[in-house]
Amino acid sequence: MGEDRKFVGQPVLSQILDVIPSSLIQQSCRKHQSNRYYKSLPFRVHLVSLLYGVFSYCNGLRELSEGLLACEGKLSHLGLDKAPARSTLSDANNNRDYRVFETVYYGLLSKYHSFISDSRLKGLSIRNLKVIDSSTIQFFSVTRERKKADFHVTKVMIDRTRKQKDKGVLKEQYITVAVKKDVTVIQRLKLRRIQYLTAEGKQYVYVTNNFTLPANQIATIYKNRWMIELLFKQIKQNFPLRYFWGESSNAIKMQVYCVLMAQLLMVVIRKKAATKKSFANMITVIRLHLMSYVRLLEFIKDTYKTWRKTYNGLMALSP
Repeated sequence: MGEDRKFVGQPVLSQILDVIPSSLIQQSCRKHQSNRYYKSLPFRVHLVSLLYGVFSYCNGLRELSEGLLACEGKLSHLGLDKAPARSTLSDANNNRDYRVFETVYYGLLSKYHSFISDSRLKGLSIRNLKVIDSSTIQFFSVTRERKKADFHVTKVMIDRTRKQKDKGVLKEQYITVAVKKDVTVIQRLKLRRIQYLTAEGKQYVYVTNNFTLPANQIATIYKNRWMIELLFKQIKQNFPLRYFWGESSNAIKMQVYCVLMAQLLMVVIRKKAATKKSFANMITVIRLHLMSYVRLLEFIKDTYKTWRKTYNGLMALSP
């Protein structure tokens, strides 16, 4: 059959996978020697299989492998000769080092960061930062202060509380907080306490053990914590993490990184398509048409119009 401009030659999943540079997969594989000890399932085949499971919302490896079986006529487009057996995937999830998936994810994040990131966060030094809401915890990096928290001020760095109509950082203090076991103080933690007033007039108090970042950056990071909450909300609502595809820590981490990859790929594709669809609606449409032959970006932007265009093109080719 000759090339037809109305017909796309790759299924939706294959077009999603094209967003991952093949060089990144190869470099990650070489870095962790991922094919050296587990040659029965090459890393790329393993990655593609698990991403299929994520996008098709498989709750177990049996669903995943049997789902791929149903696609065997199209697997060549994904670079697969055949559908991996459930036992093969299970062994690979337990034995292949999850860090190769971690490396691919962070490689994707590095590649697309400037394309998808919020410009308000540019310049913030937040590598390896942990942001935690107020709760009873032993170790932490940034957190909201609990009401009636008992602390002792050792040094006042900034105090603008007497200035009327002043916004931003009102006060920065060095404090100590008692750590008790039963009723006995066993340790005193050295921390920073930052009092912040928003432009809307809301006042917040943050406590951190980070003495390096400027106080205004600590406040800005916590103010933008909603993006982190949105990420986890998207993941929990749209991807399979209720059931794990293995019982080992390695298998669980591997699945989590595949879910993070899928979420990142969808954010990139959604922005490229300039669609008004919600994230959840876009994921649902893709899940239903994962192996359909339609142009992905057009399909996301106007699903009905693109599908009719593709279908009519196929009808025109029929004898």
